[in-house]
Amino acid sequence: MKKFRHIAALALAALLALSCAKETQPEGAGEMVTIEYGITVDSPTKALGDGKTANYVWYALYRSNGTLMSTCTTPAKIDIATGKAICPVTMVKDQDFKVVFLAMYFDEVNGNKTPAYIIDADNKTVSMPASPQANTDKFDLFYGVDNVDNFQGVQSTNVNLNRVVAQINFELSEEAWNALGAGQSLSSQIQVSGAPTSMSLWDGTLKDAKSITYAKAAIPAEGRKVGTAYCFASSTGDQKVDAAITVYNKANTEVKTASVTSIPVSSNKKTNLIISSLN
Repeated sequence: MKKFRHIAALALAALLALSCAKETQPEGAGEMVTIEYGITVDSPTKALGDGKTANYVWYALYRSNGTLMSTCTTPAKIDIATGKAICPVTMVKDQDFKVVFLAMYFDEVNGNKTPAYIIDADNKTVSMPASPQANTDKFDLFYGVDNVDNFQGVQSTNVNLNRVVAQINFELSEEAWNALGAGQSLSSQIQVSGAPTSMSLWDGTLKDAKSITYAKAAIPAEGRKVGTAYCFASSTGDQKVDAAITVYNKANTEVKTASVTSIPVSSNKKTNLIISSLN
């Protein structure tokens, strides 16, 4: 009998210890559920192309107080035909979260994926690189969030991502194009002043307006387009930037310049500038 009582006492002690362990488990512990987010890269205007340059979706999971919980280790591939991707995200039941999604171009080299923009999940920002490449649509960018209150483990949900950048196209008049010497090997370098260079992942606020110097890029032999630049832009349409463009010859010698002020830019839109003359 004594032996039985001793075993019972040990079992009771174990139960009490387990009960205490549950009460003191760290914040965030609980039933974890992985849900599948259906992500749609929304490109309602054809002004910037079809949105298919963005090839992957990345996400970050935050608590409602802003604490970073996790980021995706492998971005989700976007289906070119549909503009959709599936992102599995794991959350803890009965808690509040915010899930942030970005769709952009990821360069793939030897199995490694490098995003066109600089993502800093800890500081909740996505930023332009120091010298973004001009004359490319690889800086198309889409953003969306899902605010999750009292997560109950739904199995799937859908989020639309919206374009948060503007495109500026610099084109010469026919007279200026002919005066430039069409047909020779030329390159251009664009500088945009007053454009935000980063965006808050938390709420989409644009930040750090300053001068952006884009990398030199070859000028196409046809079309009179001498440069294309992407920049962060508000959706209100009241944002304006200044720009300068420099044209170089084959020997990398500056040959012509032009400047434009108060260029209106708005997210999900493009601004076409016809430059009548170069200096």
